Amino acid sequence: MAGGPTEDDSLIATWRDAIEEPAIVDLIDQLHAEAHRHIDAQAPVCVASGRCCRFEQFGHRLFVTGLETALTLSRIERTVTTEDVNGARTDGNCPFQLERLCSIHESRPLACRLFFCDAGADAWMPHLSQDLHNRLRSLHDLWSIPYRYGEWRDMLAMFAADPR
Repeated sequence: MAGGPTEDDSLIATWRDAIEEPAIVDLIDQLHAEAHRHIDAQAPVCVASGRCCRFEQFGHRLFVTGLETALTLSRIERTVTTEDVNGARTDGNCPFQLERLCSIHESRPLACRLFFCDAGADAWMPHLSQDLHNRLRSLHDLWSIPYRYGEWRDMLAMFAADPR
């Protein structure tokens, strides 16, 4: 890289190294499983409209941590490029949306798992989201992993600029 490594390069390397630790991955997987237990108990309606992935059209943003981004990208077969991210920004959606569906459904980050366009979810989802995110944040502290929380496409762009 011209000019040497940047702070973002160092963060990305740290996050990628962290997800090589099985105990860290297990803790994140446990958070995902807990999210699904709560979701199953609430039984929100999902009609596969794709609204969750069309950020601009439906006026919402998806926020994730760098560690989650590293884990998600490690679990998919596709390499995300800067062009993919820029195209998604132009289209106002997620680069993993195909038609109305998520192409990385099993590997998606916590915030994706917790978003429902079902109006009934507004009563329970924000509290669950905050609780699980706080626990994800604590995982960073426990393992001394640098924490950065950012918009999904911004985080993907960081990794796309440093494909390893």
